[in-house]
Parts: sequence; C-alpha cells; structure tokens
Amino acid sequence: MSLPSTGIQQAERVGIVRLRVWLVHIASLGVFVLPVTPQLLGFAVVAFDAPGHDDSDGKQADMIAYTRLIAWMAERFGPLHAIIGHAFGAGNTICSRRVHGFPVARMALLGGFSDGEWIIDRFAGLLHIPAAATRQMKSIHEARHHGKIRWSDFKLARMLGEASIPILLVHDRKDMEIPDVHAEAFQHESAGRTPLLTTEGLGHCKIVRNPDVIARVCDFLEA
Repeated sequence: MSLPSTGIQQAERVGIVRLRVWLVHIASLGVFVLPVTPQLLGFAVVAFDAPGHDDSDGKQADMIAYTRLIAWMAERFGPLHAIIGHAFGAGNTICSRRVHGFPVARMALLGGFSDGEWIIDRFAGLLHIPAAATRQMKSIHEARHHGKIRWSDFKLARMLGEASIPILLVHDRKDMEIPDVHAEAFQHESAGRTPLLTTEGLGHCKIVRNPDVIARVCDFLEA
C-alpha cells in the first residue's frame, strides 16, 4: 500500500487524519486543513488512499481491511487529535475505533452511513447485482474472515452511541447516495448527545468543499 511520506517522518505529533473515500479526492478534503492554524499549529496531517483506491495497491477493499488500516494509522502516527471522515471513511472510522479502541480526541463525520450491511446492499443496488448474488457475496466475505465477523454486527449507529468522545455529524438533507435518515439514526442511538449540522442542497460530495461546513468543522476541531 502506498502512503504519502512527505513530512510525516519529521512530524512530532499527528493532529488530523483525513480519510480518502469513494468519490472524494484528497484535494477536496485538504481544504479542511487550511483554516486550522491558530490552535492546531504544529500538528501534522496524514492522508491516505483506502486499499484498492487510486494510489494504493490492490484492486479490492472491504470494511475489515479499511478498519484495520485506520487502526494501523492511529497506532503508527498517534495519539491522534482528530479524524475527519466522509462517507465510507466516516463509517469505517466509527467501526475501527469501536473494534480496535485506539485513542483519538474527537471526530468529524460527514455523510456517513449508520449500518454496514446497508452500504453493501446499497452498493449492490447501484450495480444492479441480484439479491442472491449479494447474499452470496456477504457469505463469502464472512467465510474469508473465518466466521469472526458477521455483516449483521456492523451496526454503526449503535457503535457511535457508545462512544464517549466529542463527535460532530454533518449531513445534507438532499444526499442521494447516503440519505439523511442515517444521520437521524446516529442521533437516535446517541440520545441526542451528538450534534448534527445539516445542510440543504449540497448533496453527497459538495458538502466537503462548502466554506460554511469547513468553518464549522474547523471550529469543532479547535474546541
């Protein structure tokens, strides 16, 4: 797997990990870094491509590999101040921290999904994969991990509800890829303790480039 190395070896501490996910280029998440200078001056930023994505090796990726990579990054470059995740990166961040228990002070999660099995079904639906083939795909994946995981266990809303660190949710009401009902599920499981910033009309991708969203996320990271 290819990881960016510039500045990482010299960094004294890691402040933010940006997660590279399906439809978002590192450059688009990079805008979050620009305003975060007064309180977070001196922190390093680590970015990576998920397995099988863009500059990383391989042709496949799944939640298990992704969550393990996040945990490895947290161990290698931590302790982390914050993680920013979008979409698949947001969901895998929740799962990784719940399963691997690495320390991080706070997390900002944009356009995330609340159920791991749902995202597989959603992916299959977009590609018009028959239901029987989707079920077989899930079974093969579980068998690949020797029965240690079940897709029905990936209840990310419940995992987030059990978290004790500050978390900011950001979701657009017009998100067609991951509907805002997932944000509502997160809020329900956390009994309203997790703040939700909602936007209107930004959709799934523009939300990470919106100046108001960036400012709110940066304020949260600096708190």
